[in-house]
Amino acid sequence: MTAKELIDNIERECVHLSKDIIDKVCRRAMRVMNSNLGFIIADDYPNTFRFIDYLSCEIQSKTYDEIFFPGRLLEDYIEDTLDKELDQLTAVEKTVLSYSDFTPQVGEGYDWCDIKPRIYSRFHELLNQHWAETKKIQHFEETRSW
Repeated sequence: MTAKELIDNIERECVHLSKDIIDKVCRRAMRVMNSNLGFIIADDYPNTFRFIDYLSCEIQSKTYDEIFFPGRLLEDYIEDTLDKELDQLTAVEKTVLSYSDFTPQVGEGYDWCDIKPRIYSRFHELLNQHWAETKKIQHFEETRSW
């Protein structure tokens, strides 16, 4: 087995394992947001909604900058929360994420993966999935008068 084949094999295995780890980071961050940001939900939403319910509805028609958030940008808060959850992973989990995508550098070998863009993207995907699959949200969307 050549070095390239070995690297490709490690990367392939780590890509597979990284999906669950990325989901873990995103779901933990969502729990933190739910517990810290319940007070932000607009009055137009049912009082059974949690922050992630509210955010998944709002993000369907607005950017992060357009969603009301006191004190600083919502996108910064989300990234900070995701980063904190990423920092809390075990060394093994961080290693798997680092090995999940080697970027060959021209003439200089390989470089570590920057996993943050994949985590941020997956968080947004999970918001959309939550919006599409949660029954209370679908009921709200069907009966919404505004």
